[in-house]
Amino acid sequence: MRLVCDTDYVQLGAGDVIAHLSNPAFDAATFEIWGALLNGACLAVIPRQAVLSPSELAAALDRHGVTTLFLTTALFNVMARDAPRALTGRTVLFGGEAVEPRWVAAGLSHGNPGRLLHMYGPTEATTFATWHEVRVVDPDTSSVPIGRPIANTEVYVLDRNGEPVPCGIPGEIHIGGPGLAIGYLGRPDLTAERFVGHPFVSESGKRLYRTGDRARYRNDGAIEFLGRLDDDQVKIRGHRIEPGEVEVALRALPQVRDAVVAVHGDTAETRRLTACVVPSPGPTPTPAELWRELRRTLPEYMVPGAIVLLAAMPLTPNGKLDRRALPDPVDLAEQRTGFHVPPQNPLQQMIAAIWEELLGIRNFGVRDSFFELGGHSLLAAQMMDAVERACGVKIPLTLLFTQPTIAGLAAAIRRRTRASAASITAVNAAGSRPPLFFLHGDFTGGGFYCIPLARALGDDQPFYAIHPHGLDGHAVPESIEAMADERIRALRRMRPTGPYVLGGHCNGAFVALEIARKLVEQGEEVPMVVLLDAKAPQRAASASRSIKTAKTNPVPQVPATPGAINPGHGKRDMFARYRAAVASYEPAPYSGRVVVLRSETTRDRRPDLGWSLLGAGVETYTIPGDHHSSITRHVAETAARIRTCIETADSP
Repeated sequence: MRLVCDTDYVQLGAGDVIAHLSNPAFDAATFEIWGALLNGACLAVIPRQAVLSPSELAAALDRHGVTTLFLTTALFNVMARDAPRALTGRTVLFGGEAVEPRWVAAGLSHGNPGRLLHMYGPTEATTFATWHEVRVVDPDTSSVPIGRPIANTEVYVLDRNGEPVPCGIPGEIHIGGPGLAIGYLGRPDLTAERFVGHPFVSESGKRLYRTGDRARYRNDGAIEFLGRLDDDQVKIRGHRIEPGEVEVALRALPQVRDAVVAVHGDTAETRRLTACVVPSPGPTPTPAELWRELRRTLPEYMVPGAIVLLAAMPLTPNGKLDRRALPDPVDLAEQRTGFHVPPQNPLQQMIAAIWEELLGIRNFGVRDSFFELGGHSLLAAQMMDAVERACGVKIPLTLLFTQPTIAGLAAAIRRRTRASAASITAVNAAGSRPPLFFLHGDFTGGGFYCIPLARALGDDQPFYAIHPHGLDGHAVPESIEAMADERIRALRRMRPTGPYVLGGHCNGAFVALEIARKLVEQGEEVPMVVLLDAKAPQRAASASRSIKTAKTNPVPQVPATPGAINPGHGKRDMFARYRAAVASYEPAPYSGRVVVLRSETTRDRRPDLGWSLLGAGVETYTIPGDHHSSITRHVAETAARIRTCIETADSP
């Protein structure tokens, strides 16, 4: 009752709608459920899937007219970063683990909540014990206060002797009042250790709960949380975990001789458990086998996100465990069993980059499972939202549980994307600059990288993606020149007159160059052609041999079929046609401006990749990354170079 009735930190009434976001087993559910039922308010039950997705949660809060909600610190950080508008005008309570001031500042500045309350309290004290209304965050601060006790609750910061500490001196938080639990079921020893006699009242039976949390009083009287004391207890996504309990569960497995569990990750979203395991004699278990066994005895939040197999534990000269020498799980390559398959196309590269940022690891393959790499439900929702922003395709979160690999996700995205009958897509139709018509040359990934590329170029740069032939199921023309002729007709239907800026990646660069050459012949203005990591075809004898080979081995005719190309002969024929067209291509001289961007790992001794043979003024720049990562992981740097070139072409 003291939590939600006649309290001071929040005022609830019949006009309020309280969001029920928490798992019923999580103590925050007591605030949500009883806060509504005991004050005549409405309880809005938000589906678990919506809770995990920032965009869906924002929509659900609007749909139900939610006025009050509690978010764990990790979820608050995600909402402040990805969907701050969901906080606007509402009473938002957050807490459960150490706070990151930058996201609180972001929530205030971008979300503009009606009230923002930082809450603190262990389960033993029934959900909340202190509160602090956040109105401003000092840019130089490293923490946000947990404030003062809520009504009908006592909070003290005491030293080792049970005496109150002066302002600024660290001590342990002790909590008293009617919200205290009776004790721990079946653990009288732990109950006696944690629930101690109240030193400041004479009434018999009054107790204080020793939280094990360090804190100090600020000059204004507010309490500042400083972390845990010397025990091993940690908080991950709002759950209190003792790594020692996980170690016991690991050592109980017959495949494990020894185990050590540590915490890695600097933020509330990335913090996770990591287990270093020395296998028992006999067949070496795989991490997947150990995960499967652990899930039989431990709840999901206690299962380590990464398991590293060691021959022996590192020891200090004194024979003690050297925790500082334990391997960092950032590189999971040595944990993997089976084949390592790196990303094969730009779409897979884009997804891999998102995984690296969220999981804080690298060197995984497209067949590795998101969850076996340390992913959890909150990160999964963030990852799917990031994929949607990058690719422009919405994928349900449930798909990740059946397709938890990069290869599976990429295939699902391609299946959900039906090739449009239009050969040109307006990625960004706004802006005052000469439009960039870009041939992405991506026959398997669908050119999804064009979305972040267009975004990186800026809102004032119109960007149109010209798709390769064959994606709509129709036959691929037999020459680069014929491809250019068809795409020019589509381009003129969209924009009858110039100027046109052309660009292309890989084989798409050949068609871009041909389009530019033909447009100039037709009297149109083409300020620039950007050839992105495309090697000029060999001329003269080598080109003649390619043409002769193409004529000797004619490409099979592909009948036009409706819908997208299906796996099998259709796709093989499409690639065969492109290979033959590229092999026989011999570009004619071009007098316009050509900008060549070569990735830093390109193995070609020609500085301009051979394009100076056109007889034009060719500019060459090196961009970071390789053939794929230059347009996915390093898209910002590549876009900056393209934008600079467009600006110089556009200047008088």
